[in-house]
Amino acid sequence: MLSAIDEEETIVGSISRYAEDYITKPFSPRELVARVQRVLRRIGDYSYTWDVVARVDPHLSIDFPHQRAIIDDQLVQLTPTETKLLYLLMRNAGRTVSTSFLLQRLWPVRCSRMHCACTSIACARRSSPLHRGPAMS
Repeated sequence: MLSAIDEEETIVGSISRYAEDYITKPFSPRELVARVQRVLRRIGDYSYTWDVVARVDPHLSIDFPHQRAIIDDQLVQLTPTETKLLYLLMRNAGRTVSTSFLLQRLWPVRCSRMHCACTSIACARRSSPLHRGPAMS
């Protein structure tokens, strides 16, 4: 976050809630570049490196640009939040993803209380056409 506000309460609150870093004006351009490079090294490459349609398994593919899933050849429209959530989970496949990580990336400012976002996630799970229960062999 780049800001002219240099009050400690604002800085600490911003970093604890959603900012990866906080720098105040005036700033050194070299310092800004160094801070941005540090954050980019830490979060890794988030570019879309998949094909337009990412094939998850024989039954599921995700079309990120058009915000839809293809489940057994049936198109299912996804909300922007469902699309972002699937993207985050797929980018972190094989790794533990904390609730706070997801919440900070899905609702960085809008939902300041965790239970608000958790309720939204629970509702989305129940109403999602992707929720089919455990896979059957």
